[in-house]
Amino acid sequence: MKYIQRPNYFTSQFLLEKDFNDEQTYHRDMRLRHNSLLHEWGVVEGLEVTRAEPKKIAVSEGMAIDKYGREIIILPDCTVPDTINTINLDRLELEANTTTTIEITVIYDEIKDDGDEVAVGNDKKYTRTSERPKFVIYGSKTSKDNLQDGNVDFKTGFAPTDDNVILLARVTLDNNGEVTENAVDNSVRKLAGAKLSNLDNLELDGTISAENLNLTGNSTIDGDLTVNGNLEVKGDVIARDTEHIAGDVSLGDADNDEVKVTGVIRSGHSSGALTVDDALHTTGALTVDGNVGIGKNNPTEKLEVAGTVKATRFEGDGSGLTGIGAGKWSDGGSNGIYYNNGNVGIGTNSTYAELTVNGSIGFANGTAPMMYIHQSGTSNAPRPIIAHSPRYRNWGVEYRDQEDLMVFQGSGQPVLSVGLRYKKVGIGITNPTEKLEVNGTVKATKFVGDGSGLTGISAGATKWSNGSNNSIYYNHGNVGICTNRTYAELTVNGSIGFANGTAPMMYIHQSGKNNAPRPIIAHSPSHPNWGVEYRDHGDLMVFQGSGEPVLSVGLGSKKVGIGTNNPRQKLEVAGTVKATRFEGDGSGLTGISAGGTKWSDGGSNRIYYNAGNVGIGTNNPTQKLEVAGSVKAIANHTGNRTAYGVQSLVGGNRNGTKFGLHAQATGGSSGARFGVYGHAQGGQTQFGGHFTATNTGNTTAFGVHSRAGGNGNGTKFGLHAQATGGSSGARFGVRGIASGGQTQFGGHFTATNTDNST
Repeated sequence: MKYIQRPNYFTSQFLLEKDFNDEQTYHRDMRLRHNSLLHEWGVVEGLEVTRAEPKKIAVSEGMAIDKYGREIIILPDCTVPDTINTINLDRLELEANTTTTIEITVIYDEIKDDGDEVAVGNDKKYTRTSERPKFVIYGSKTSKDNLQDGNVDFKTGFAPTDDNVILLARVTLDNNGEVTENAVDNSVRKLAGAKLSNLDNLELDGTISAENLNLTGNSTIDGDLTVNGNLEVKGDVIARDTEHIAGDVSLGDADNDEVKVTGVIRSGHSSGALTVDDALHTTGALTVDGNVGIGKNNPTEKLEVAGTVKATRFEGDGSGLTGIGAGKWSDGGSNGIYYNNGNVGIGTNSTYAELTVNGSIGFANGTAPMMYIHQSGTSNAPRPIIAHSPRYRNWGVEYRDQEDLMVFQGSGQPVLSVGLRYKKVGIGITNPTEKLEVNGTVKATKFVGDGSGLTGISAGATKWSNGSNNSIYYNHGNVGICTNRTYAELTVNGSIGFANGTAPMMYIHQSGKNNAPRPIIAHSPSHPNWGVEYRDHGDLMVFQGSGEPVLSVGLGSKKVGIGTNNPRQKLEVAGTVKATRFEGDGSGLTGISAGGTKWSDGGSNRIYYNAGNVGIGTNNPTQKLEVAGSVKAIANHTGNRTAYGVQSLVGGNRNGTKFGLHAQATGGSSGARFGVYGHAQGGQTQFGGHFTATNTGNTTAFGVHSRAGGNGNGTKFGLHAQATGGSSGARFGVRGIASGGQTQFGGHFTATNTDNST
């Protein structure tokens, strides 16, 4: 069995921390037992709540005892929580636009103050424990703890009546959450008092008058309780068993007096009903186990009303009346209601927003605003008014309160901005600086007004005018594009682009087929006949210089002329044609039949003739090459290899005359005649002429047979050959070899001259 112990000290005793704590615990427990067993918990004295400011209340000094016997004391100079005994209500969250009643309570609290902190090694110890009051405010919209340096808590709901919470007052706040005059009710507080022990009999012959007479616990009176004088009860009168009072009973003499019945009130009326002749007003809940009829004698439901039900508020399950599940609709401020549990659908049960309407919305008041964007204020956050869908909230119309802008937006980017304050409109821009500011291209079927600021052209109808067929024309001088120095009706400093890929870029004439010649492109106003001209009569496109044709393109005749404006062939050139290559039938130009049967490309940049003889100066050649005229051959060689001025080889085993070289120089009366002229110098061996003729038959073979004839004057060479240069190797001006046969001429030269010259 455990007994109460108190510390006992003696001389030279070694005291520990536990000894001091046990002593404090002994005295504290004894004090708590005294308070809790001999006193009712509640306010002992003071602790009056008053209005200090619109959002601040004050609590006077005083004392209270909770049900555990703990003493809650507010001293005269207590700074709780911020100034002397005052509580701020500015952070209290309340329902908007409605009055609210809050309950001010106080509880016991103890803390360790940082000012009493002592470091013991790595630990923190405290030399004192502070006992202080803590205020708990009930009636907040949300709960918040440890505000104002931990001295104030905000709680939802109502203050408990059977806990360690002591109610001090009820305070009514207006729509703005402010404390008005006479809004504090201190009468609701629970007062502390002395407890009376159980008595077998309590007889009172006189009058008992007391500030508080509290009977707690089990107080039983087996007999009658008779009061001959006046029984004044300022607290509560609680009747727990059956009591009978004959005659009329009058309870209370003031509007705020209370009658509390803990048990059941039953009617002894012959009808079995409880009849209330006057109006019935209840501040708390009214509970009826049976049915209640209004205008009905025998109600069949819990509440049956024969008539209209009018109330300032309905609570409970109204689903049978509205078809809507219970617990969703609630009262709002300013005579409004709100739905606090999901979305609302009108005409649909498939909702995707807080309010989904399958159909139209009608507004009966023809002058009131159809929608309010904000409740109040002028610096609210941007708010979408109309959005595409919950997933695409930034597609639609948004109002930006700080700029007074109505913004049509796509993916958050401005499309159209309407400045309500500065009366300006922006397209593609958020903050327009002009009446209309467009970030992009403006396209319209028509512009009206002063466009001089945009075009740089004076306003009015003096220059630009409407033409026919949806066209415009400029009737007052020249037009310049990218230049103000014009020299034609239209002067463009730059290029001209044509957007339509199939339409003609320019029309030469409006109509007709016999229009006058017209320059299309001209060098300049002073040189209009330099460029390109179209001649409608001949369907000719003529490139001209100073009026003379350079290139003519016959669009009708499909013929082209160069140097002529009347081509008669596919291509007619009045002048020389120079080209790196010709292809096709050149017989009309060369006189040689077309085709690749005679002249062909050879190797090493050569050509060859493979179809008969070639005549130069004659059209009836009898040899592979017959030249009617002189042949001049020059071979210059600076190397050590053999160089031939003329090389001629005639071979074969057939009979008949063969000429390695056949040269004649005849005619004339003056000048030299050389059938063959040879000159060789330099090198190791020099041959003026070296001729070889070989023949296996019996006919004549000429190594060289040369003739130079004619009656004209001047030198004639049957053969003129030179081989010069170098320091080694043979040099043959003419080399002839003749062998075999009857007669051989290494060289046979005949020079005939009729005058006295060489």
